[in-house]
Amino acid sequence: MMYLRLNEKQYNRLENILCPGGSWLFPDNLGGMLARKISRSMGWPVAPGDVVAVMEGWGREILSHLAGNISTAYKGQAGPTDYSRLWTAYSLYYLPANFPKVLRVLLGLLRGGVLPKKLKLLDIGTGPGTVSLAVLYFYDMISLVAGKEGLSVEITLLDRFREHLDFALANIKSWQVLQQISFPVKVNPVVCGCLEKESDQLRKLLNTGGYNLVVPSHVINEYELHDTTSALDVVQFALEMTADNGSLVIIEPATEGISRRIARLHWQLKSAGLATAFAPCAYPWKKYPGKQRRCACWSHACEPWHKPASVQVLEKYGACSKNDVDFNYLILRKDGLNRFKAHRNPGKYAREGYVKLLHGYKYMGEKVNIVGVATNVYRRSELMIIDICDGTCGTHNYCYIEARGNCWSPANDMLRSVRHGDFIDLRGVGVAPGARGSHYTLKLSGDTKAVVYR
Repeated sequence: MMYLRLNEKQYNRLENILCPGGSWLFPDNLGGMLARKISRSMGWPVAPGDVVAVMEGWGREILSHLAGNISTAYKGQAGPTDYSRLWTAYSLYYLPANFPKVLRVLLGLLRGGVLPKKLKLLDIGTGPGTVSLAVLYFYDMISLVAGKEGLSVEITLLDRFREHLDFALANIKSWQVLQQISFPVKVNPVVCGCLEKESDQLRKLLNTGGYNLVVPSHVINEYELHDTTSALDVVQFALEMTADNGSLVIIEPATEGISRRIARLHWQLKSAGLATAFAPCAYPWKKYPGKQRRCACWSHACEPWHKPASVQVLEKYGACSKNDVDFNYLILRKDGLNRFKAHRNPGKYAREGYVKLLHGYKYMGEKVNIVGVATNVYRRSELMIIDICDGTCGTHNYCYIEARGNCWSPANDMLRSVRHGDFIDLRGVGVAPGARGSHYTLKLSGDTKAVVYR
């Protein structure tokens, strides 16, 4: 399989387009396309101008009703949510909110060297087509910075509601035209069915898999919320559809319960020899503690975003305020690859005096070398706090690193750019008393050396 390879200049340019200034961007023309599509479908006025002008042209009563739908979408549901009745609110609020999550994961796959040039995508739980739209946008931006040679995308949509599939298909076709996508795009006939009742039939329709990117987005939450089938059943079906050299990407809401389920899933699949995590975590000491499966921060990411215009309008009329993009995610592989495999070298760490986080408190007042993965990143004014994990503690909040905006040093400056899932190598970092529930704090100084791998 041919994987996408970008040089550092191209990668930085791509990241700046998708995430200018470190905040994820939702394309304005996609928001406008969705607003105008809704206007025509509902018989509402189509005002000239951008998405704000179109939406404000609907009037206060309509916008307040849409905002109310968003705030109550998950309340009082007796069964799985039928978003076909909420497609206007979903298109204007949830689709823009979920779009950056897909871009974030794709950028990680690209950086990790496992994003194929010729993508074969299975979009499970398609909804309004968020995943497929984000994939097309991502590949289109790659064609902008690195050329379109060899690029192609093949999409298969799977959902339990026919209305979702029709709506997503229409969105994808309109987006291709609007974005003027120039590389080959093939959209296969849609597949309609539910996993708990029709999995055997779906296997036949999907022709035994072979997809090099499979994304069940918010599917586990929807099934387990209503006890219709287990998360493991959903993921094992998705794994069957995933090629041996492909990636299975699970994206779920940012709740503690979901994070625990995802960690438990990784444990079950790894123990059964079915799959291992490509991201977010790679334990540098090659440990996988039993307690880790119960850790609630293991897969949670929180990302800043440029709030889309449609979300701003709906918040103005009473929709839930959303100031960051937060979600749980897991990328699974059958071939054992992970982003930081080259850095998992316990022998080297032992020889060079690295300390396991589990034992760090023994070095209070001293300086040590540590390695670990950033699991949570908090930015509070001038202070940035990074929770780290090296697989030895059974919990991520054993210690944290403080990086201060008003304190200059090479290590401090490098750590100010850290994101969830980055691998951190620190030499000469001080061990100080803990706070905020941690056992100890790692303090940077002028002679601390830091390397961050993404």
